[in-house]
Amino acid sequence: MSLPTIANQERILVRIMRELAAESDLKLTTFSKDWCIRLEKNSMIRHIYGYKFDVNPASSQHIADDKCAASDVMTMQGIPHVEHRLFLQPEMTSYVNGQGNWAALLAYAEQHHFNLVCKANEGTSGHDVYRTRDHVSLERVVHQLFQAYRGIAVSPYYEIEQEYRIVLLHGECELIYAKQRPTIVGDGHTIVAELIVQQVEAHQLSAGVAADAFERHKRRLKEILAPGEPLLLTWKHNLSLGAQPVWVEDEALRWRLVEQARACARTLNLTLAVVDIVAAQGNLLVLEVNSGLMLENFARRAPDGYARAKVMYKKLVELMFQEG
Repeated sequence: MSLPTIANQERILVRIMRELAAESDLKLTTFSKDWCIRLEKNSMIRHIYGYKFDVNPASSQHIADDKCAASDVMTMQGIPHVEHRLFLQPEMTSYVNGQGNWAALLAYAEQHHFNLVCKANEGTSGHDVYRTRDHVSLERVVHQLFQAYRGIAVSPYYEIEQEYRIVLLHGECELIYAKQRPTIVGDGHTIVAELIVQQVEAHQLSAGVAADAFERHKRRLKEILAPGEPLLLTWKHNLSLGAQPVWVEDEALRWRLVEQARACARTLNLTLAVVDIVAAQGNLLVLEVNSGLMLENFARRAPDGYARAKVMYKKLVELMFQEG
């Protein structure tokens, strides 16, 4: 199934929901610039808010979306994961204790040699995620994040070999894929900067990702890569930042990933669980758990992505109306 022509500002979820409503005799109404969708059928009413469907318990949904809370629960249950530590905006610390952040944050940073990742505690899609390497970069990043967020999550930085996404519904694996980061490949005569520009001109790379790549590789921009030599452009694995979804074919790896994702779903009591697992230092570690399902970039980038997204969203809609 080819992807219908869709304006950049129109969410694929909304397009699919309109198609499903027409096909399933559902009454659909949207609010708040299509961010809230109301579905009615046989006197039953269900809602989709953003990418949250009426299938998960409210408290479980909030815990999953709180990176540090989910990390604490996984620690208690012994699930291998990337630790996320919570640090609150200074104005918020009185609600927890009067000790402030800086001493504890510095101690944590020193424990990990200041090699950290700092992000919004409830952020998504790789936005406002920063790596620090020293005292100065930590102070700058933390100050910047606290201007916008009440709480931030801080975790050790890992050299991630691969990141995987597993989508579970009632414990059954519906989607599983690796996130292949954007890469340039040398040809023996073109400099790195030009290879990056070529990907932008071919619409394979966004201007934002290209700008980050220029900064990340600023010392190598005039370098000529050997024929076939790859160069990763970013340390982030988000599809929204240029990564490509690639199916996981290795059955043994699939089994390990699904079992670890199931452990998360059971621990957090999630009917719909979207689990990101990373391969790092010879281990599989849960990076984050999401209670909503955004398939915008997946639908655009994966083979038959739109059709697969529609099947997945149809299952969720059917489940919502079964639960009443």
